[in-house]
Amino acid sequence: MFNSLNTVAALIDTDPKAAEAAVLDLASIFRAALHAGDTASLEDELALTRRYLALERWRLGPRLVVEWVLPKDPLPVITLPILTIQPLVENAVRYAVERSFEPCTIRIECLVGEQAISLLIDNPVIMETQPPARDGNGISLQNIRDRLALMFGDRASLRTGVIDAHFRVKLVLPRPKADEMQG
Repeated sequence: MFNSLNTVAALIDTDPKAAEAAVLDLASIFRAALHAGDTASLEDELALTRRYLALERWRLGPRLVVEWVLPKDPLPVITLPILTIQPLVENAVRYAVERSFEPCTIRIECLVGEQAISLLIDNPVIMETQPPARDGNGISLQNIRDRLALMFGDRASLRTGVIDAHFRVKLVLPRPKADEMQG
């Protein structure tokens, strides 16, 4: 977040309208962080992630390339722990885009099945030449797994791994059953 504040400060003189947009994006992220114990819809989580990426685009410029692959139909209504998706994408920014000197693509794909919704986040593995310049944001993969387990039991999962020099995250969320939606 300190990088985002520095970005906003730099934009104030060069592009005041962009600075205003960046402040609004940052406010949305802070608002979500203050409600970290709450839930959000999948649509809201994706919107928050878009705002986060808009902030990072100001900072990282053409190095940050995002490929969204979403269904044409509206996403099913599903609730998940707030700040589930954004920290996963933030890890991709931190461990891939920030380490790359060239444009680096993060691919975010949502697959809707009859019983579950899968979200895939894919980024190239960039080898590090020096230790990271900053610590993480405190929301670890295990924290996300724990919050998913509290909400969904074993019906949700979060898996990570390296395949073909790409780091991949797969988040699987159960679709609510008809009786769960009514009650």
